Amino acid sequence: MRSLLAASVLLLAGVVTSSVAAADRDSPARWNPSAADSYLNYVAPRDPLPPEAPPAASPDLHDRMLAADRRARAYDRKYSAGNPVTARRLARAEAEAARTGKSPRAQAGEATRDAKLLTILVEFNDRADDDFSGFARPTSVADPTCVTEPPGTVENGPRHNHLPDPAVAGKDDNTLWVKDFDKAHFDDMLYSEKGITERVRPDLTGPDGKPGISLAGLTMRNMYQEMSHGAYNVGGHSAGWVGVPHSEAWYAAAACGAPRQDNSGSPQNPRGVRQFVTDAVDALAAAQPDFPWSDYDKEDPGDADHDDNTQEPDGVVDHLVLVHAGKDKSAGGGAEGTYAIWAHASTVLRGHVVPGTDLKVANYIVQPEDSGVGVFAHEFGHDLGLPDLYDNFSGG
Repeated sequence: MRSLLAASVLLLAGVVTSSVAAADRDSPARWNPSAADSYLNYVAPRDPLPPEAPPAASPDLHDRMLAADRRARAYDRKYSAGNPVTARRLARAEAEAARTGKSPRAQAGEATRDAKLLTILVEFNDRADDDFSGFARPTSVADPTCVTEPPGTVENGPRHNHLPDPAVAGKDDNTLWVKDFDKAHFDDMLYSEKGITERVRPDLTGPDGKPGISLAGLTMRNMYQEMSHGAYNVGGHSAGWVGVPHSEAWYAAAACGAPRQDNSGSPQNPRGVRQFVTDAVDALAAAQPDFPWSDYDKEDPGDADHDDNTQEPDGVVDHLVLVHAGKDKSAGGGAEGTYAIWAHASTVLRGHVVPGTDLKVANYIVQPEDSGVGVFAHEFGHDLGLPDLYDNFSGG
């Protein structure tokens, strides 16, 4: 992963021999996302999900749960590629390196590049009353048995900061939890050098023998600095929390018979989870009419105007990071269960115009409010064109 990331960083930085001259050309870049630029990559299924019934008491259910798990993992392998726009440039660089015997870094020198990510924190309407009467869904993320919602079933929320403290149950020593998932939390965890300085989960004992776990310095910025050997500086800003018009279920409900990762949403929502992305962007534009969207369009990663300069605006927000209230569907979905969003990286087909601007959003990543830095860093790698890459000692 280290060599792939370094090559990807240098590609997106546009450090090729013709880029200096190309920067003086007059043709403005304008990327119009097409179907060929679309992709989808899900967070890997959790291993293991807790069974909903003891296998000995219900062997048939156990077999169906295992079959659903195998299907989910096959689905995960099917959608394992990265952003095709940046992946195409990465592939060309790899081919050039194979032809010349020199890496992009060796040919380009020690150039560095800054990326600026826009993070939107999004919560759901707790008074939406979205009607799910008669909707057929899996019993749970683990159990594919279909159940049909009775008449009068409505879905609302969730709002942020409603996740239960995992210390109360006393059986969860993995989940990240803080009292307030505010903007500072995400800015510190993702874009700072210091990281989260207050120890988390004081119910646990850290490796140093002290109460709580220290996350100081464990940030996405620092990870990409290390992985790229100092060539890639990840910065950004968190905005929100903003509210979208509907419940999480309306955007991401999993239908009966679909793979676990299904985010197709309500039958009244034909765009599924991508509608969540556009509604989140619209909500931020409405809440902050003077928001500086153009600050987040500094790159032309696909070289839309074919001038070999990838360090110019292309009319599309470079990197959109969405954080949603509640748990991830891959972790069981919490109170929302199969109605939760399954974390993923993808694109809004053909893009979406930001209200009041001439900019679009297209490529994005989305994860829940209690995600650790590893999920963000992994999904952002897909935005850079990287496929699914995992270490040899864990599932993430």
